[in-house]
Amino acid sequence: MPDSRRPVLPIAAVFATFTLVVGGSAVLADRIDRGGFIELTGDDRPAIPSLAEYLCFEAGVGVLYTKSAEHAGALVLALDQAGEKFEQRFGTRPKPAAVVDASVIPSATGSEIRAAGFDSFIPLSYSSPATGGLVMPRDRALSAMMHELGHEMFVSTIWGREARDAGAGSEGAEVDRPRTRRMHYGGGAPDWLDEIAAMLVQGDDAADGHRDNFARAIQDPERRDAALDLPRLFISPHPVMNNERLQRSIEEIREKIARGEIEGGSRMIMLSPEEAGAAERSPFEALYYPICLVFMDYMLETANDPAVFRRIADALNAGATLDEFLREHGGALGLPADEAALVDAWRDWALVQHDAT
Repeated sequence: MPDSRRPVLPIAAVFATFTLVVGGSAVLADRIDRGGFIELTGDDRPAIPSLAEYLCFEAGVGVLYTKSAEHAGALVLALDQAGEKFEQRFGTRPKPAAVVDASVIPSATGSEIRAAGFDSFIPLSYSSPATGGLVMPRDRALSAMMHELGHEMFVSTIWGREARDAGAGSEGAEVDRPRTRRMHYGGGAPDWLDEIAAMLVQGDDAADGHRDNFARAIQDPERRDAALDLPRLFISPHPVMNNERLQRSIEEIREKIARGEIEGGSRMIMLSPEEAGAAERSPFEALYYPICLVFMDYMLETANDPAVFRRIADALNAGATLDEFLREHGGALGLPADEAALVDAWRDWALVQHDAT
């Protein structure tokens, strides 16, 4: 996600890659068919003056802007997949988004994109906060891009940018506080739900590293308790919110933008483990992503509704706690009847699934 909203932690996963040879083209009014991928031109092309040098393609989440027709097919395929996953897991199409094949979207360009009717926008390429240069090849960035776009689509389409702050979504949560960015990693939803929303949209291979990490953790006596601490997940902020070194890194990025050393606007940032303060994280914080992923796996396997997280999001956004949601709807969804039972059932399931009984 753009660095103005959400820092991006190092991602230890195998990213999906896509290969496509784009063949000849055929002009259809203001739409050019480039081997099955539609380039928008003329009146069909959204009016974004600062992206005039880019090609514009239809994509499953909205539009893609890129200077490379050769790579457009792979990018459109990834975005189509993200749109399909979002609809499957949330029961609705995402509000239109614009993805720009660049390392930064200047603020003025972002304003033009919103004026053209796009609720979300995101740059594709990760960059280094130290140099501004790219640090991840395009093909390896695709799944990471889908993940970050998932955050944006969840906030814009499901939760709402002006929705109330739902606290942690668990017992004792404060549900009537005004939403502020300091309270949450991204939007106003509980951080665990926001993170799972992105995981539901990312490339399939991106989850493998987290599952492997979880499996190793529950075999390790020093990390087992942290890996199985689902109640803590429900009440904890995203690890970046408590990481002083990471917060300092973010402030340094903002200062470099203010001094004109790197370009301002929306950018995807990849921090090194040192910049992210990896050595300072607790065992639970280091396992935050794997716990989210394995909880997501359990819910998708157990619930009889593939859009179960949409049901949860709607309830929490309306002010309910997770426990209240389960007491009212858990039985009909094939889920445990309250939060305590959910925690126990998930723990038993996770131990069996990851061979640690």
